[in-house]
Amino acid sequence: MELNSRLIAALKEISQWKEYPPNWKTKSREKLEALGMVENIFADSPEAVPAYRLTEAGRKQLEALGQ
Repeated sequence: MELNSRLIAALKEISQWKEYPPNWKTKSREKLEALGMVENIFADSPEAVPAYRLTEAGRKQLEALGQ
């Protein structure tokens, strides 16, 4: 899948964080999550504040982009 420039920028930004905040770049992050490139690391704990990180698919996408 070809990502647009906003999704690429969001993917790069998320990759720089151990726990990416849920209220930053919400729409881009949600799209990346739907594509399986980003995951909520606290998905098993509904009472926890969500935090996001790249999945293996997200890392591979960044590598493919030369990032």
